[in-house]
Amino acid sequence: DRRFAAIERDGTAVPPDVVPDPLLERLAWCSGGRLRDFMGFMRRIAREALGGGIARVNGPVVDSVIDEARRNRSDGLNSDEIKLLESIARDPDHRLPGSEIAIALLEQQLILSYPNEDAWYLPHPLLMITLIRPGSPRSETSSD
Repeated sequence: DRRFAAIERDGTAVPPDVVPDPLLERLAWCSGGRLRDFMGFMRRIAREALGGGIARVNGPVVDSVIDEARRNRSDGLNSDEIKLLESIARDPDHRLPGSEIAIALLEQQLILSYPNEDAWYLPHPLLMITLIRPGSPRSETSSD
């Protein structure tokens, strides 16, 4: 809202509710609480909206931006990395495993740290849209 107000002070009219709250909340969740990711979403949405002549952001635009970011995050992950991400998602305490793979994924921000009384970890929310399932391991849920 502050950024839109600044744009309006510069003489550009911004329609009310240009990004509806449910879409903003979805973008916030998909950013994993990282402002840099959220602002990246907003920049990509602005480019798509301006290029398409859209005055009010809609679900398909947001879906497209999220899907592109999701694919970029998951590209190149190998099976060992995916297993480790799944194990973190299933761990009720969400502890960081003590492995080089975990540290590498943390450095790439594919695992995010969330501070409370103690830090806890989860795979980046974009990875949990389709790739990482916090429930049962795939081998237990697949039928043979």
